[in-house]
Amino acid sequence: AAARRPDRDPAVTPRDRGMVRKKAASKRQSLQDKYRIKRRVKEHHRKLRKEAKKNGPANRKPKDPGIPSSWPFKDELLTQVEQAKERMKQRIAERTERQRELRREAMARRRAGADGAGVGG
Repeated sequence: AAARRPDRDPAVTPRDRGMVRKKAASKRQSLQDKYRIKRRVKEHHRKLRKEAKKNGPANRKPKDPGIPSSWPFKDELLTQVEQAKERMKQRIAERTERQRELRREAMARRRAGADGAGVGG
């Protein structure tokens, strides 16, 4: 039989072979580090707030300047805008009505299906 090799022997531990694992460094934090981090975070947030204030509020919609009084055919343009608004309202109303109808039909189908489901023999 072949001679036993100590590096392959399961009874020999890594410590026996001279390979000792080093302990992991502690994850404790000194209070000095803790408060330094806290201070830096506070400063950073303060800086961000200051920048945001300087840049002004975000996501602001531009105001509609309207139509100047000296605009030619102002009346016609105003009526066109009004008609476009009315058409949009009408489309939205039709869409909601269609959705309502679909919901009613689905509920009716569910009720019809539930009524006949429990009966059987």
